[in-house]
Parts: sequence; C-alpha cells; structure tokens
Amino acid sequence: MIDVGWLEDTFNAILLKALPNTPIAWKNRKFTPPDRGCFVRAIMIPTDDRAVTLGDIGHNQLNGMYTVQIYSELNAGTKDQNVILTTLKREFNIGRYIPTPVDYTLKITSRDYSTGGQTSLNDFGKGGVEDNWDVNFITVYWSAREPRNED
Repeated sequence: MIDVGWLEDTFNAILLKALPNTPIAWKNRKFTPPDRGCFVRAIMIPTDDRAVTLGDIGHNQLNGMYTVQIYSELNAGTKDQNVILTTLKREFNIGRYIPTPVDYTLKITSRDYSTGGQTSLNDFGKGGVEDNWDVNFITVYWSAREPRNED
C-alpha cells in the first residue's frame, strides 16, 4: 500500500529543490513568516482511492492534490509571486512521472491556479489577502497506482 506520508515527503522534496531559498511553512509545524519577500505554504490532500482493475489481485488508484500557497508582501506587486509560480509550474509539469518503488506509479495529471479570496471584480485587484500578505495558489493534481493484494 502506498504511504500517504511517502507521497507528502516526495512532493515536499520537489518543492524544496525547486525553491531552495524561499521559506516554506510546512503543515503542522511552527513557522514565523519573514518580514519581507515571499514565502510558501504547502499541503498534501489525498482525495479518493478506487479499484482500477477487477479481481482480488490488480491495482488501486489513489488521487489527490498538492496545494502551494504563495505569499508576498501586500502592495509589492506580483513579480516575485510570478517567478515562484513559473518555477513551480515547470517542476510540477503535467504528465510528469515521479520515481516510485517497483510496481507503483505516480503521475501529475493537472494543475490549477487561483488568486483566492476575490468575490467580485472589485476584489480582483487585491487578490487573496491574508493578514499583510497577498496570496496566490497553485494546485497540482496527482494520481498514484499501487498493486492490490489478495489480503
């Protein structure tokens, strides 16, 4: 059975490699945002699993999403956020197969983006705001297959 902790560690390692100089707020870990610049927050969310073959022996598929929130100083523009977003778009490329143990597969299936928070055209200019930070999101959807045993 594929371990959700392994999935989270794998995606976190990709994020860390992609943004080595960007502070990262990890789920359920103490974090103090920087006074200036950008930081990101990441969360792994498994969404569903199902049998993809018939019979006692075959494969199951686990689907989920990995969301990265990109925070930048309020009123600082979007240049730094866009650099991070472009980097993450490249690293979490649609169709990318991520190395797994033998008999397993892990593939990025799609992505979406949001500036969060806005509920009208008037809000769009300010995007998603959280405290003194402007927030953008990239969500990476993934699919993993694992062998199913008789047990």
